[in-house]
Amino acid sequence: MIRFLRLDYVVNFLITFYFISLLTLDKGYNYAPVGLLILAVGFLIYAKLTQLPLLKLDRRIKIIFFSFLAYFLVHLISVLIHSDSTKYLDGPSRGLLFFLLFYLFNYTGISLRNLLHAIPIGAFLTGLVACYQHYALGMERAFSAGQMPIQSGDIAMSLGVFSFAISIYLLAKNNLKISGLYFIFSLFGMLASFLSGSRGGWLAFIFLIIWVLYLNRHYLNLKVIGLFIGVMIVGLGLLLVSSSSNVLNKLDEARSEVSGYYTKKESETSVGARLELWKAAYLEIKQKPLLGWGVVGGQQERKVLAEQGKISQFVSGFGHVHNQILNNLVEQGLLGLLGLLGVFLIPCWAFATALKTTNLEIRLLASLGIIHILSVISYGATQVFFGHNSGNMFYFFVLVLFYALLEQLKQEDIRN
Repeated sequence: MIRFLRLDYVVNFLITFYFISLLTLDKGYNYAPVGLLILAVGFLIYAKLTQLPLLKLDRRIKIIFFSFLAYFLVHLISVLIHSDSTKYLDGPSRGLLFFLLFYLFNYTGISLRNLLHAIPIGAFLTGLVACYQHYALGMERAFSAGQMPIQSGDIAMSLGVFSFAISIYLLAKNNLKISGLYFIFSLFGMLASFLSGSRGGWLAFIFLIIWVLYLNRHYLNLKVIGLFIGVMIVGLGLLLVSSSSNVLNKLDEARSEVSGYYTKKESETSVGARLELWKAAYLEIKQKPLLGWGVVGGQQERKVLAEQGKISQFVSGFGHVHNQILNNLVEQGLLGLLGLLGVFLIPCWAFATALKTTNLEIRLLASLGIIHILSVISYGATQVFFGHNSGNMFYFFVLVLFYALLEQLKQEDIRN
């Protein structure tokens, strides 16, 4: 019956819809993953009732599962110890929930072709939305009406870099026209991030672009690499000198705010507040390094530190410390840091082991997975990316999607 309903069509449609709707619809990060999760639960119930044999999961997938489980258990222990609300388990539970998709994707398969088109088109549409909001509607920061510009800007950068990696893959496959088109689409995704004014999303993208080119150096000639770099430099230069883009202003503003914090103790700025919050985090971590303060306890301690004059009153009301690693250390201590590193480093290792092959499709998915993880790590330098539903949904869903397709391609390569 499931075959008759062409479950594979529905699954691949939802995957395609995800990247197209991700930032073009309000809460677009929710719809497709939730739909796929409902399908996965229904499929597993159907498989149990009909005794449908499920494919065995790869050893590395099981290791990834244990990293997700450990991450959740760390937060559960913290909630129990510090008497925090169970609502703080919502984010960490996403990894465990989306793990069910491995069984669904194993059964239906994922269309690589659809994915290669969906991501760049999603980046292009995201760029158009950002341009419309910034230039036509006059919004200073794209995605600031009903969305979070920081989270959205970070995700837009991911779409841009994903699309760049896809364009390089297509170039290596001698698909020159589509490669050129999707390279332009990748610039739209990056542009959306710049127009959002989310500086944290700009930290790692140049290094990731260089890494993608280095990874594919054997399949590209120097002239092509030079052309790609040249176009990006020109595009970035035009963006920087454009008076309406505010990129140079944002960079100069950041420099000024750093100087203001250290010379005048100005903490009521974007950068100044972050630096003061990191100072607060240091003071909190020193007191409870092993198990942390919990979410509410960490917030209350910052108020105490402000009353003692150790940090600015301005930052005492912030819900987190605007750095993912420091925030986990404050709230869950060393245990929280280990759990966080687990959901980053273990999947990254699993993707990295696949780079040894000469199969271009497998190398592409491995590189997309690594780009995804390293990007989110970089976003966490100035933002608690997992402190928001959008961050948890994006990270865990895309990670599972990319790794499921990677394993599918590896099995196809073995059969061939």
